[in-house]
Amino acid sequence: MEEVLSPSKEVMLPVTQRSDLVATRIALPSPWDAILLGVTAFPIPKEELQRAKGFLQNFGLREAVGRRFSAETFIQVEQSDDGDCRRIYSERAREWIPEVGLGVWPDREPPVTWAQEEFMAVGPDKRIRPLMYQILRITASPKAKADAFSAMLPFGPALQILTHDDGETLLDKATRLLLPSLKDPSYTCYPFYVPLLDKKGLTSATLEQLEAWFCGASVYIRESFEDKGILIVAREPLGPIMEKLGGRFESGETPTWYIPS
Repeated sequence: MEEVLSPSKEVMLPVTQRSDLVATRIALPSPWDAILLGVTAFPIPKEELQRAKGFLQNFGLREAVGRRFSAETFIQVEQSDDGDCRRIYSERAREWIPEVGLGVWPDREPPVTWAQEEFMAVGPDKRIRPLMYQILRITASPKAKADAFSAMLPFGPALQILTHDDGETLLDKATRLLLPSLKDPSYTCYPFYVPLLDKKGLTSATLEQLEAWFCGASVYIRESFEDKGILIVAREPLGPIMEKLGGRFESGETPTWYIPS
């Protein structure tokens, strides 16, 4: 339920209320559009989490009406080293029935195993690069997929893709896109592959690349540690739905949506 809050004398900046959700617009080649819901940290602080959850629920309901989307939920548990995240996953995995796959960045070099030189170069203030980006697909009921996305959202490993195709078709397209780039046999034996995207990759992409990378998806929602926020990409302008949710757009050097919560 939307609630527009009245101005408060405590507000320091006149352009937004403290309870507003702030979403930076990312300009992409038409018809694609994207926003980034910034967060101050992962795990997401309680008040920010409540606003983000409320927005994502309303956004999802608006998008689902009459569209017959299939929702696929994935978890990048290794993206979070929070103990509560891993505990909740361990406790709920039996009901979520996860299947292990591999996340691949289509705009980056493909993953390869570590070389001896990399171990030699690691110092006290330097971490070795990730060996891979394991990803877990929730294979249980639609309710379990929604529950998994909600349960993991506070910690940063949640990824959801909405598509008019069924899940198997989406993953088949993604595998045909990503598997040929993998030359190291350590990474070619997974049952499915999922594209991983962040702001940097999106803003440097052409229309042809975006069409290929999203593999028929209509909406892509990923918690991005790289961007310190929740990335939402859609294959149509997001302005109309943001306005329906009460959003106010301010153009400028950093175009931004302010959504009341």
